[in-house]
This record gives sequence, C-alpha cells and structure tokens, in this order.
Amino acid sequence: MIRWFADHPLLSHLLSVAYDSWLLQLAALLPFLAMMGRFDKLWQLVFVFSLTVVVAATFSVFWPARGAFAYFHHPIEVLEQLPDGAGIYHLAKFEYFRNALSPNVSFENLQGVVTFPSFHTCLVLMTICATTGTRWLLAVTLIWNALVLIATVPIGGHYVIDLSCGGLLWLAAMAIEAILGRSYATMRGMPVPEAASA
Repeated sequence: MIRWFADHPLLSHLLSVAYDSWLLQLAALLPFLAMMGRFDKLWQLVFVFSLTVVVAATFSVFWPARGAFAYFHHPIEVLEQLPDGAGIYHLAKFEYFRNALSPNVSFENLQGVVTFPSFHTCLVLMTICATTGTRWLLAVTLIWNALVLIATVPIGGHYVIDLSCGGLLWLAAMAIEAILGRSYATMRGMPVPEAASA
C-alpha cells in the first residue's frame, strides 16, 4: 500500500493535505455550529474531542508506539516519493521524549507523537458526527474525511489496529457524552431529545 501511494505522488500529496486539515476543520466547525444554534452538537464535539485527546495522550505515555513506518523500515527511495515526513514526522520528537534525561514540553513546538490509538480516526468520526443534520455539509465532510481516514496509513504511519482502537475510543467517548448529557438534562428537569446526544 505504501509503495502504491509512493508511485502516485499527486494522490499522496492530496492525502497529506487532508491529513493535516484537522485543526482547520475544527476551527471552522466550532463557530459554524454555534452560529447554527446546534449547541447539542457543539457540546458533543468539544466534550468528545477533549476526552479522546486526553485518553490517547495518557495511553501513549504508558504504551508508546513508534508506528508502522519505523517497524517496517521502508526503503529510502519509497519514503522520498511520499510527502515530507510521511509516516515518520513524529519519530524525532517521539525519540526525544522517550530518551532525553529531562525532556522539555514546549507549547511553542507541540507535535503529535501518539500513534496508538489513532487520534485522527477519532477526529474523523467526531467531525462527521458533528455535521449530521446539515445535508450539504455532511456530504462534504464525509468525502473529505474519507481521505483523512485513508491518509492515516500512508501519511500518518499507522497500523490498521491503531484505526480500530481510535474508533473504539470515539465510541466510548460518545457513550459517556450521551450518559452525561441525559443525566444533566434530568437534573435540570429538561426534556431529553432523542437525537441530541446520539
């Protein structure tokens, strides 16, 4: 699969753009949901994002994973055909945090080092879920985030199991959000909409 994407540089560059678009998607989606009055979806997105990023980061502290590219040692000619840093962009920082005597976490130079579970998979699913109910935006989000999901292997350097566990993490966060949303509504004596937290 990696070699195939290396042989199709235009497609691999498109996947790279899609893979790196998560922050832009969130930055656009948060005010959009607020302007549309979709506060149920806004709450859900913020809660699920916060929970999944903390759990994924915490998990990686105790079970750090270097990723598939580091394991398979793809030939240099294959890596050179992929976008810069594809599959290995996180390795220098990963090794720094793993081996430095007293590593310094700088907010000026933050970079993702979590490969298991795949946080990009969580992002794809929460973004798609947040756009349900807006027909045109859901269609665009589905197509674009399908590219993001495909990119997690050749650009993000993930194993397929990373994606599966990212999906399970998202499901767990959604279940917790649904329980908390219903509990809050019950405490406040508010009606619980059937689809608000689903």
